[in-house]
Parts: sequence; C-alpha cells; structure tokens
Amino acid sequence: MQRRQTELGRLIYRRPKLFLRFERRQWSRATPGVRAICWAVGAALSFSLMGLLAKDLGQRYSPIQVAFFRASFGMIPLLPSFIAGGAVLFRTARPYQHLFRGLVGVLGMFLGFYAVARLPLAKSTAISFTTPLYMIFMAVLFLGEQVRWRRWTATLVGFAGVLLIVRPFEGEISVPTLLALSSAFISSIAITLVKKLSGTEPSVTIVFYLSLIASVCSAVPSWFVWQAPGSIDLLLFLLTGLAGGTGQIMITQAYFEGEATAVAPVDYLRLLFAILFGYAFFQEVPTWYTLAGSTIIIGSTLYIAHRERQLRHPPPRREQIALKTH
Repeated sequence: MQRRQTELGRLIYRRPKLFLRFERRQWSRATPGVRAICWAVGAALSFSLMGLLAKDLGQRYSPIQVAFFRASFGMIPLLPSFIAGGAVLFRTARPYQHLFRGLVGVLGMFLGFYAVARLPLAKSTAISFTTPLYMIFMAVLFLGEQVRWRRWTATLVGFAGVLLIVRPFEGEISVPTLLALSSAFISSIAITLVKKLSGTEPSVTIVFYLSLIASVCSAVPSWFVWQAPGSIDLLLFLLTGLAGGTGQIMITQAYFEGEATAVAPVDYLRLLFAILFGYAFFQEVPTWYTLAGSTIIIGSTLYIAHRERQLRHPPPRREQIALKTH
C-alpha cells in the first residue's frame, strides 16, 4: 500500500514537468510566423488590460501618478532578462538618445493616460491606431525614406477615418480627444527614435532605459499630486505596470520572430478587447462613427504595411522566372 502511494506521488510530481516539457517541445516545433502571431496576440491582450486598469485608476488618481507606477512596475518583467544577460545589457553607447526617447515616452504616457481615463475605451484605442499614419511623416522627415503617391493617398484616407471619429464638424473637439491625438503623434516620434536606437542597442536595453527614465521623470511631478493608494489600488497599479512591461516584451519578440506585415494586423485585436472591456466594466457602447472610422484607419494602415512589404520584397521579374524554369 505504501509502495503504491509512493508511485502515485511520483506520478503526480512528474506530471507538471512532463506537461511543461511537452509544451516546450510543441512551441519549439512551431514556425517563427506562428510564434510571432502568438506573441502579438498576447501583447494586444496585455496592452488592452493595461488600458482597462489605467482607465479605472485614472478616475481616482492623476495621470502623472499612473504613469509613475506604470513605468516603475513595468521594469519587473525585465528582471529575468537582466539576470540571464548580466551587466552587459545595461551598457549603452548612446545615453543621450535614450534620455530623449525616455522624455518623449513619458510625455506620451501622461497624455495617453489622461485621455484613456476620460474617453470611451474603444474611441481612445481607435485614435491610438493613427500612430502608423504619423509614422509616414516621421519616415520622410527623420529617416530619409521616399514615400510615393499610393502611401500618401492611404495616409490621407486614414486621416479621413480620424475625422469620422473626432467629428470636428459637429462642434468643438474635446480636450481628451486632442490629447489622445497628441499621444499618438508622440508615439510615432518615440517609434522613430527606437528604430534609430535598434541599430546598435538590444531591445531589452531600450525598454529598460525607457522605464527607468520615465520613472525618474514622473517621480518629481507625482510628488505634487500624490495620493496614497490603498492596498487594492496598489495591486491594480502593480498589474498595470506588469501588463505594460509584459506587452512591451511580447510585441518586441513578435517583431523579432515574424514579419511586420504579419504582426501589425494582430495589434488591431486591441480594438475588439477595448469594446469588450468597455462594455463589461464601464457599460460603454461604441458609436457607429467610431466603428466606421476605425475600419477606415485599419484598412489604410494595412495597405501601407502591404506597400512597405512590396517595396522591401519586390516580386521576381518575368526574366528571373524564365531563368528558374529553364
């Protein structure tokens, strides 16, 4: 009897290990494209959860304080990478670029958290999708890229979708809406800076310095608006930082393993999650203007991504196809 109990105990003890070993084997067998999509889905869910928590906390706390906790607790998911990689990941040859990128990032956080607390989740999420449209202007001004008429046309169509969501022809644009648009524009500047930094800096280092600089820069103004959070709100702040930091790692890994044209469309799941979260927790129902404008913005950005892929990987010419067939 005792022997049977011992064997049963060994089986129960071994089952989690066998399950994890099986899962790792299945994950390693998956193609990089499949893994990239999985990472992107996880990132979209993490960022949506961060938006939900930030909206709830923004009803009671200043967006500066929300940004402080988001940046501070957002460094926790990076700890395993630094433990494994060592002090090498802290080294950088471009400290001033990291500082500028961090200042831009923390400003975007302030504006974004203020807007998400005062706008419906679906609307603030839809406006955040305008970042790829602003990236066209950033690419021309700072990256020296050539943009032809098709992408310019798609960009203008995308901004027509923005007008449908904002509806300035019906009256004044609200301050939260303007700040949401400003946050999306600042995000395009931050992404441009990341593209320049990624040539020499690991992605973990970029995310670490962003969180560090954002924490320091938001600590001082947070002191003037500080409200001591209770135990429940402190837990929500922790979850906000963990969701944001985890989402950053996941989306970085997604773009590392897969092509941007495959990963970018998955990010639009955030709109679906925002609609579900907004209805479940805040009884928000998106307007038809928001849904129609979101469809136009998503369609235009997908076309821009498709054109970028065609320019980077042009189809083979007829002469090349003929040579391969002979």
